[in-house]
Amino acid sequence: MRTALIILVALLIVSAAISISVILVGSFDDTELRILATSGVLSGYTALMMPSLVHIEGGRNSLLTRFAITSTSVTLIMILLLIWGGDPIGGEAFLKGLASIAVLAIATNHALVLLITKSTKVIVRIFQRATISIIALVAAFFLLAIWNGGMAEPLLRVFLTLAILDALGSIATPILVRSTRSGT
Repeated sequence: MRTALIILVALLIVSAAISISVILVGSFDDTELRILATSGVLSGYTALMMPSLVHIEGGRNSLLTRFAITSTSVTLIMILLLIWGGDPIGGEAFLKGLASIAVLAIATNHALVLLITKSTKVIVRIFQRATISIIALVAAFFLLAIWNGGMAEPLLRVFLTLAILDALGSIATPILVRSTRSGT
């Protein structure tokens, strides 16, 4: 775990240094724009991997954590192929696959963020589980939209409602954890 964190921090530092030098002295040609895009993607990858690394260290939720690491890493590889390879092989199917895997990576890491806190309080566990269920539903709606070219209005209304509940649960759960601790 410690080695992984050191590597990720080093990756962020190198990305930032490269990006800053391209911005300060570069000519913004095609290669430099690809370098900037790569640096941005690597920074996003690092941020998205943090919940997974926390769970690896704690040895908890190993199946979900492995899925999050795999989907996040595959998303990184696919985006880098897109940045450096030009037109993707398979065109639209590649892009739909990339979007689908990215949705799964974001959803699983989002769930892992909520699972970082441990609480024995029933209300907290209910909010955690409900929010994680809503995260899964939001991801399913995204996948539906990706593969069906959008969403009909009634489904869009349900999706937006779920997205609001997702945001509510994501904000309320840590507040509940904090407010239900003994001595607060």
